[in-house]
Amino acid sequence: MIRLALAGVAMSALLGSLVVVKSIEERGLRKVIAAARACDQALTEADRFDQSLTCSPAVLTLVAQRDTAQSQMAALNDELLKTRADQADALARAEARGRTQTQRTQSVQTRLDAAPRTDSGLGRCDADCLSRLGRD
Repeated sequence: MIRLALAGVAMSALLGSLVVVKSIEERGLRKVIAAARACDQALTEADRFDQSLTCSPAVLTLVAQRDTAQSQMAALNDELLKTRADQADALARAEARGRTQTQRTQSVQTRLDAAPRTDSGLGRCDADCLSRLGRD
């Protein structure tokens, strides 16, 4: 009987200490949850100061990596836009050169067609004709 009474006392003491441990663990867990919520809030508001105070180093590392990736993406987008603009400018210059060359070719052909012809039908271009062809 004495053993049973001692076992009951020991069991009560053990249960009491488990309740205390559980209470301490719950308080610790509540603190962790509160810190996580504060970190989430700081991340949502993009508040760098609060992030540095409330977030863990692992979270801060991820935020820094994300920021770096976003910065690189913005730089690449800017480079892509510049490259597209350069290509559009090059295309416009090439088209202008093509139009100019076509106009020159047509002008020369018109002058050659207007040149006097020999009996065999070939064009004959004298010095004056050649000087007019060279003006373009």
